[in-house]
Amino acid sequence: VSYGHQVGGLVGRTNDSDAETDQTTDKAIIRNCWFDGNLSLKGETTVYGGGIVGYLFRGDLDMSHCLNTGNLSTETTGRALHFGGVIGSAYNYGTLNLTDSLSTGILDVNYSIGVGSVIGRVSCEKQDQRIVNITDTYVLADSYEVPVGTSAATAKINGAPAPLKEEFLTGYTVYQWTSLDFADNWAVVDGDTPILQKFATSVPSVAGQKKMINLDWYNLDAKKYEIE
Repeated sequence: VSYGHQVGGLVGRTNDSDAETDQTTDKAIIRNCWFDGNLSLKGETTVYGGGIVGYLFRGDLDMSHCLNTGNLSTETTGRALHFGGVIGSAYNYGTLNLTDSLSTGILDVNYSIGVGSVIGRVSCEKQDQRIVNITDTYVLADSYEVPVGTSAATAKINGAPAPLKEEFLTGYTVYQWTSLDFADNWAVVDGDTPILQKFATSVPSVAGQKKMINLDWYNLDAKKYEIE
């Protein structure tokens, strides 16, 4: 995309709020989606690019069961870059919930500020206007240096994507070492990255596979760890 301003593998921009009151009026929902391609942006202005969503501009967004296996690159000469494996930028007013998702695509950029393997930039004008909640989300450790590129002091981020090496994100190992929902949403692929059951021709059984992590001591409702 030449001179792409707000570009995503699936969605360029979401904007869901009342411009008069700066209050969220509704919620956007993205679930069970997969981007597997190459997204290349060139531009001389501010560039927003993401594997799933390029630019979340105001409003609430719930993202769940999302997979990015596509590669992203840019040669922008502009003044700012917002570039992420899942979301390019989350800006102002609202809550972003990202859960049960995976990104393994590689980011190739010539500008390091505002770039993350999952989210490029999180920002807002007033304290706690933009809240980001990240749970059960994983990213290939080699895709880029940091999962979240730039976060303004006024924004609030709860949780973080977990970077894992490729050997932990393929075959049955990804079932053993992650908390992705293989019961209802993900399918193991022998020797490769898991895919969403929605796109799978078959769903291999994980019966008998031993979990290498134990999340029983995490109280999801209270959002805290409890050890008795």
